[in-house]
Amino acid sequence: MDERPTFRDRFDEFVRTRGFSNLHSISNEQTRSKLMTRFYLEEVVRKLEPDLIPDDPEELEEGIIDGAGDGGVDFISRQGAKVFIVQAKYHARKRDPEPKEFSNFREVLNRLFRPQREKLNDRLLEIISDIDWDADAFELHFITLGKTNDTMRNEETRGINQVLGLGEMQERCDLTLFDEAGLNTRIRDAISAGDNLKRPLVLRLPDGWIKFDEAGRSAYLGWISGAELSALYDRVDARK
Repeated sequence: MDERPTFRDRFDEFVRTRGFSNLHSISNEQTRSKLMTRFYLEEVVRKLEPDLIPDDPEELEEGIIDGAGDGGVDFISRQGAKVFIVQAKYHARKRDPEPKEFSNFREVLNRLFRPQREKLNDRLLEIISDIDWDADAFELHFITLGKTNDTMRNEETRGINQVLGLGEMQERCDLTLFDEAGLNTRIRDAISAGDNLKRPLVLRLPDGWIKFDEAGRSAYLGWISGAELSALYDRVDARK
């Protein structure tokens, strides 16, 4: 029996910290999907791709689009010149996503580029007003607690649908579909990355290093071997 952590089990633990007895106690599908988005951002993206989301919790919350007029967007954020968009679809174990759900997500940039303003809520309109459509890169994640099929995987390979009124977008846009198996891999990677954060970085300072003390802080000047530098880089890179 596989006893490795799963996305679903860790998500269940997460919702319990939000005042629910368990996942099954949440009857509203939209509520489950929004909670799933928060869990994905805080426990997966934060540890694996932190540059995609704001550091500030309040700014992160502002990017979670609640209620009517979300345009098929559960989360959106622009960090630097990259726009990150997430749509989460919670599915019970006996129900898988419909291909049309993913097809609809592939159209999300068309809905945002020339929005029908009366169909989108004010928070979403405010965020997309900052997008540089001619230069920004886009990262789109469709996450689902269900199994995907060949039709959806073929659409993932084709990428987003062309945005009407813009030039070629494929080189600036990454579209990824994470089903339950993929999310299980992601949560295990995130847990591993979190474990790395808890281990201190150890750097041996050989004889000959010069130490400077100023304003309560210390600095060192010296050399280390290429092997030690490579190992240090690998440890730091794992924290990103």
